[in-house]
Amino acid sequence: MANLNNHPIESVERDIGLIVREYDVREDSGGPGRWRGGAGQILTFEVLKDGGVVFSRGMERMIFTAWGYNGGMPAKPFRVILNRGKPNERELRKIDSLSVDKGDSVTFLSPGGGGYGDPFERDPEAVCRDVRLGFVSREAARRDYGVAIAEDGSVAASETATLRSAARPQREAGLFWHSADREAWEKVFDDQSMTQLNQALYAQPKTARLKLRRSFFESVVPDINRDGRPPLAQIMADAASIRIGLREALARLPT
Repeated sequence: MANLNNHPIESVERDIGLIVREYDVREDSGGPGRWRGGAGQILTFEVLKDGGVVFSRGMERMIFTAWGYNGGMPAKPFRVILNRGKPNERELRKIDSLSVDKGDSVTFLSPGGGGYGDPFERDPEAVCRDVRLGFVSREAARRDYGVAIAEDGSVAASETATLRSAARPQREAGLFWHSADREAWEKVFDDQSMTQLNQALYAQPKTARLKLRRSFFESVVPDINRDGRPPLAQIMADAASIRIGLREALARLPT
């Protein structure tokens, strides 16, 4: 999606044996800000043959999204969904290869960029244009930017003024605004513990590091790589008890 030429959909469908059902801007994926974060893409294709395999690499920002800065908000994460909207729908984690059969669909929702600056300071006409072009939904325009969009698609000036004058929820001061998942993560995995982990990894042969790293994190947060798991902020809500498991995992690291 990110490092390929934009080939005509018709040639892709002919050569690979699939139908592209959706290829568009991913609405609300960019972090709100005075300067909105860039939007991601959405791509859904349906498989036409049995015995197919989808290969994928990278797929970053599935947990730690691009952060907001100086009042800007974080972006949406990468998502991959098998058979979205069907009874057997399943949200996937990172995949190397995914077996698919005729009738299966795969949806990739790429992440956006982080917002910069207070979104309530974004020009209402710019927000209106974002809504018209599909970058921002009407609901997000109202919630995140304090901009009301009238039925005819224009800015509802009076209602917008009211929204922007209302008190907003306060958050801790700081230049960076991370996602809830990353904030939950850093309450457990502090710099000291990560330094100890990295020292142990570098002491191992290169071929062993990835497996050791994965098993380490799965021992501390068992559901971290499970398909369809709840948000990380939910499964890591009890930071104190997870840190007990972290200390035990650090003690088991090879030296």
